[in-house]
Amino acid sequence: MSNGDFESSIARQAFLLSLGDSLRGLDSAEEIQLSAARLLSEHLGASGAGYAQDLGDGENVEITSDYSVPGAASLRGRYRYEDYGDVLLREFRAGCTVVRPDIANDPNLSTEVRDAHALLGIGASLNVPMLKNGHLMAVFFVNHPLAHPWTPEEVVLAVQTAERTWEAAQRARAEAELRASNERFTRIVEDAPVPMLLQAENGEVLGVNRAWTALTGYAHSDIPTLEAWLRHADGHGAEALRDRMQALFAGEVGIVDAELGFLTRAGERRTWLLSASSPAHLVDNQRFAVAIATDITERKASEQRLQRNAETFSNLVQGAPFGVYVIDANFRIVQVSAGVLPVVTGISPLLGRDLDEVLRIIWPEAFASEIISRFRHTLATGEPYTATSTEQREDRPSVESYDWRIQRITLPDGSYGVVCYFHDVTVQREATRRLEQVNEAQKRFVSDAAHELRTPLTSIRGNLNLLRRYSDIDPEERTQMLLDAEREANRLTRLIADLLMVARGQMRDEIEPERVQLDVLLEGAWRGALSLSEHRRFELGFLEPLGVMGDPDAFKQLFLILLENAVKYSPVEGAVRLEARISDEWVEVRVYNDGAGIAPDDLERVFERFYRTDQARSRSTGVTGTGLGLTIARQIVERHGGRVWLESAEGQGTTAVVRLPRQPSDSVH
Repeated sequence: MSNGDFESSIARQAFLLSLGDSLRGLDSAEEIQLSAARLLSEHLGASGAGYAQDLGDGENVEITSDYSVPGAASLRGRYRYEDYGDVLLREFRAGCTVVRPDIANDPNLSTEVRDAHALLGIGASLNVPMLKNGHLMAVFFVNHPLAHPWTPEEVVLAVQTAERTWEAAQRARAEAELRASNERFTRIVEDAPVPMLLQAENGEVLGVNRAWTALTGYAHSDIPTLEAWLRHADGHGAEALRDRMQALFAGEVGIVDAELGFLTRAGERRTWLLSASSPAHLVDNQRFAVAIATDITERKASEQRLQRNAETFSNLVQGAPFGVYVIDANFRIVQVSAGVLPVVTGISPLLGRDLDEVLRIIWPEAFASEIISRFRHTLATGEPYTATSTEQREDRPSVESYDWRIQRITLPDGSYGVVCYFHDVTVQREATRRLEQVNEAQKRFVSDAAHELRTPLTSIRGNLNLLRRYSDIDPEERTQMLLDAEREANRLTRLIADLLMVARGQMRDEIEPERVQLDVLLEGAWRGALSLSEHRRFELGFLEPLGVMGDPDAFKQLFLILLENAVKYSPVEGAVRLEARISDEWVEVRVYNDGAGIAPDDLERVFERFYRTDQARSRSTGVTGTGLGLTIARQIVERHGGRVWLESAEGQGTTAVVRLPRQPSDSVH
């Protein structure tokens, strides 16, 4: 390197250092570009310098800021590239620095181009294009009023000055925009109608807006740090918010939502929902996050009231003596109350299951299809339906009755569903049915009793009227009439006694059981039956010691009734047999007669009040009954927890069977 080159390089570096010092204190891009143009122009002894901004249309360029020596005109304005050479724009876009030392005598330039330069007072020019990412952004130019042989050192200095100035101006523009953005952001935050807090990454509170101060009573000076603010908050909520804000700055989460309870300066407890998004950067590159607060105090109170109301309603529904279930638009079961569970025992899972499937498990196909059709109609039309149904279950051996109602509802997702309310009325309907049977039986009883009472009374009244009207009746006939009246009176007495016995049995008075030696009691009843007829063959089977619990007087009456019936319905010289058997659980007493037997249709009905089988049967004893004996017998047996029935076939005799619960010991000591 020659001494001249070395000195030029030193001068160039000195200029660039001086240029950097001059530009460092400037904030405006325009000031930076104008200062650089002035310094380079003075350094090179040029008449002016500046930046021309490419307008991006491929035709025009605009000079908005330039430096001109005193006495020289400013070049500010808009110019067309083609006026200064048809290859000028192409060379700029190629990144070529265009050097024109003698424009007036340049043979490569047209007369029009030379004249255009002359009009601007430019004799020599140096043009440096600013290409960024392949795009022409601007041109840095230096001009001389006369021809000037540009040296390579001057060209290099112009290029370096242009690059450094451009970079400094761009930084100034970015910083100015960031400052303006921060100012706009600050104004937006301050004027925002919702409470806002700016927190730096180090926990410093950079500011709060007026809405924050108005609601909490705390200004920025009262809460300079997040920790100072959290001292006014609930412990649990404060810990959660602190941890989440740390996670936000660490990049572990992109957004923070946290409920926070706190005390205002006035001592009022409020609840906020604090939301913060990903951190941003300030001018000094400090990271910060904006927390926006929403006062949800009233909303939380309303939610709590709604929750309590929902829990109360749920408890009422779950504890109600009826069932409730809901299906959605796809016919799936989505909600059930506790009252539904006894009806669907064994069906699991239930929620989410198709109602068609569940109903066909529970009910016969025809009834299930009818219910499904009703549900689908209500879901489609909104028409409610109410019914009472009694059906045989498909999945278990029971007949069940339900009052039920369905209606369409709107579900939380906005779609339609159907709610079904039902009440199991099986017990009530069965009770009603039984009550109707009892009422009907009572009507029959009153009618039958009136008829049975009328017969002996009619006979007695008839005989008495004859005796009163005819005093000359034959003594023997008179005696017979009195005997008939006496016999009917005795029958009436027995009938009334039996009616009272039946009535007491229907009242089901509690018995006072005691240990009964049944074999001894049976022997006593047997001996009593012997006097009923002299023309029967009485047989007594083996009676081993038998112990039962019960009313001994009732048992005695029971077996006398059965023995008397056996005598009445057995033929002359017929057999009447009494025997007893025992098993592990039962004591069984059997009373047999070899009479005509009973038709199958009459076997169960003979226990009804006043029911009599064929009146033509032989009753050789002459004893007439009241028609209540077997009714009383059944009441006695059932009150002792046993059963009584008849075994018979026509022409093969009849056996009355009594089965009573056996006691742990076979005998009574």
